[in-house]
Order: sequence, then C-alpha cells, then structure tokens
Amino acid sequence: MQFIVSSTALLRQLQAISGVLNSSNTLPILDNFLFEIAPGKASISASDLETTMTTSVEVTAEEEGAIAIPAKMLLDILKTFEDLPLTFKVDPKTCGVEMTSEAGKYKLAGAHADEFPRTPELEGAASVTLDSDTLAEAISRTLFAAGSDDLRPVMSGIFFELRNDHLSFVATDAHRLVRYARKDASAPENAEMIVPKKPLNLLKGTLPMTDEVVVSFNEANAHFKYGEMDVVCRLIEGKYPNYEAVIPKDNPNCMTIDRKDFQRSIRRVAIFANKTTHQVRLSLAGSSLTISAEDVDFANEARENLACSYTGDDMEIGFNSRFLLDMLNNLDAKDITLELSAPNRAGIIRPQQEGAASGEDILMLVMPVMLNAETLFLFRTPAGSPNGVLRPPLRPQGWGGVEVLVFSIQWRAVHRVQRRRGVLANSRRFRWGKRPRQCSRRGRPRPWRRESGVGACVSGHSKRERKPVRTPHR
Repeated sequence: MQFIVSSTALLRQLQAISGVLNSSNTLPILDNFLFEIAPGKASISASDLETTMTTSVEVTAEEEGAIAIPAKMLLDILKTFEDLPLTFKVDPKTCGVEMTSEAGKYKLAGAHADEFPRTPELEGAASVTLDSDTLAEAISRTLFAAGSDDLRPVMSGIFFELRNDHLSFVATDAHRLVRYARKDASAPENAEMIVPKKPLNLLKGTLPMTDEVVVSFNEANAHFKYGEMDVVCRLIEGKYPNYEAVIPKDNPNCMTIDRKDFQRSIRRVAIFANKTTHQVRLSLAGSSLTISAEDVDFANEARENLACSYTGDDMEIGFNSRFLLDMLNNLDAKDITLELSAPNRAGIIRPQQEGAASGEDILMLVMPVMLNAETLFLFRTPAGSPNGVLRPPLRPQGWGGVEVLVFSIQWRAVHRVQRRRGVLANSRRFRWGKRPRQCSRRGRPRPWRRESGVGACVSGHSKRERKPVRTPHR
C-alpha cells in the first residue's frame, strides 16, 4: 500500500485530533493514529476509548488499506518539514512504514489496524442541527464552571437541555452555576444529555464559525459532525440536579457596575485575601461599593471604593474572589448587574443586554462565603481575646503545649494556635492527665481515659507503674 500526501496538510489535521491522546494509555494501540486509505482520501482517527475524533485529508492513492502509525513520532517528524509531498509505503505483513521525502527516508514500526478500537455506531439516535457559533459560544461561556469531582460525575460536564422553543446549556460545581440559553434556536424534540468536558474542549478548539454542526445522540453516546471532523463521545450517565430550584427568584437588591472596573478592583484586593478562602467582602450602601479583604494570620488588608448604581437595602456579603473573576472574565458586556437577596443566599450576575446577541440569555450564580465576623469556632474563646480569635497565653514552666486545629463553621478557614493545658477543659474529645508525672519525656501531657471501669492511661502507663512506654499516641 502506498499514498502521497502534503506534509503541511497532514500536520494540520493531525494536530487538530491529537488532543484526544492521553499521556499514558492502558492500551499501547491508543498511542497511534489510525490511517484508513481510500482512493483520493485518507481518514485519520485518534481515540482514548471514551472519545474518538476522526478527520480526513486528500491523498494520492490507488488502493485501499489501513495502518496504525505511532502518533508522537509522526508529529515530531512532520514539524521539521516544510510544505513538500511525502510518500508513505506500508508493508501489510510486517506493518512497517517507510516515509520518503526529498531529504531522505524514514522507517517507523506501525501496528495492525484491527487492534484499534472501533467507533461505536449510534442506534435509534435523535439529531439536531446547531449553528457552529452558537455551540462554540455556549461551550466557552459555561465550560469553566463544570466540576472535576469524581464522586459527582454528573457535575463534571455540560448539561444540554434541548427544548422546542429554546436551548439551554448548564454547568455547575455546587459552588457556582452558569446557564447559557438561546431563544432563537430550538430542537425538534425535547431531549437532555450530559456531555463530558474533554470532547467539549476539543470542539471548542476546532469548531469553524461558518458551518453547521449536526448533533446526533442516544442514551449512551453523542456524535458531533462538522466539516471534515467527526467527534464521538460517551455521555455521562445519571440525572442532572434540579438547577432551577437553587436560583433565587426574588432579588430586591440590585447593583449595576462597570465590568472592567469591578474586575480590576477584585483582582487587586484579592491579593491580600486569605489564601484558603480567597474571600472578598462587598459592602453596598447607597451608590458606593466597598471591596475589602484581609488575612488575619499575616496582618494583610486591602480596601477599595467604587461608584455604582444600587437599589435596595444596605448589606455586606462575601464571595470567593476566584469564582467572581472567572465569571467576569467570561463576559463581554460593558456593564454587569449583581442581584442579591440576603448575605447568606446566592448572588446572580447578568450582563447588560446592550450589544448582546439576539435571543441570548446568560445567568451566572455564585454562592456566598460566610464573613469572618459570623465565624463560630468549635472551642470556647477565652475572655479578653479580641475579634473572637483564640490567643495563645504564656505556658507555665514544666508543661508542654499542644497544637490545636480550630475550624470555622464552614470548614474553610483553619487557624493554628498554641494552647496550654487547661483551655480544652470543656471539650469531650480531649481529656488530659492530672499530674505532671503522667507526661511523656518530651513534656507533652498524655490523655487519660477509663476503659471498662478500670483506670487505664491511653499513653500506655498502668496504674501501678508510671514508666513511659513507647506506644503509638492515640
């Protein structure tokens, strides 16, 4: 089998589908491109068992055949060529591939095409035709909000909600939610599916802006066909959560502000925020917005004032700065609207509709973060500690300290403080020995616990013998 192809045309198509390949595959055959040769055309495929991407390129060939060629080696050698014709000769018995150019000859060890996984066929599939710019816009607006938690796989993709009068694309990770709806597009039948992130990323980078995309799908797989590309992926099984129930309907507090000014201010203030919570505080009063952040552990603090148009009651609310910046980066409108109802309820960001596409509706929801003033701790705060923060008093001589993790009520902020022996007297989990000789050699007190009615020390000491025993500390 022999075929001739342009080096630049081949490299362009191989780079478009190379995103499917994984760095480490369970099957060695998945490290190859599958070439299926026909007179005048070559079909090239790449797969990772979950997603298969196929493209085609014009070739000069007289006979049909198929061969699997190593992907990395082929890409590396094609990047070194200028635009020139390449001749491929394939030995069907040994699967050896000989590539000839004006500079010389190159030999590669291929593999049998039968070992390459077959593309699944969609039986009983429904189909819908979408504009490529509509699909590309929906992916770019929502993909960043999709989750990556393996324990909740239904949130690791985009939810396609196809209706007779509109199309909706939804992504969420339980902390933020984005809904992109188009009222100027529709589907012949109502349908729903959850598409994984990887094939959508491939679509985002290869979708043309002039062609239409034919989407075919059944209960298990989806097929996207546009131009010379075919993308077949496995859908995520499961029922998507009811996202409409978490969107607040009544939001009396509404703020309108310039998007770029708001974005730059949050980016500057977030530098001084806590590195664990990334919390920024928004204080709304009249026509003024105050953005502030602080890191108590390192005594960092920042505050900025912005002019805005606000209607509603004065309020303070905290958000994760990373979530806000992600949403603002994926909007193009000059002004945005932030709708609020209460400090403990979600905020809704909408772009102003001037200049937006006709029939386009974008809604971005972000969950708030509890402010530091409302943080409750699991342990009692000693009298005299300002701002509800546990302060380490001086330790008496002869006693060691114990490091205590103090968690906030939201399990977000973790403060490390040094406490002396008597602070945890009201905690049921910690019970310390009563005499200094029950301490270990390093000076740390050993916990004391009674088991089965007989006094026994957890550290390994018996009631009669007080010698330290090297046992693991519970």
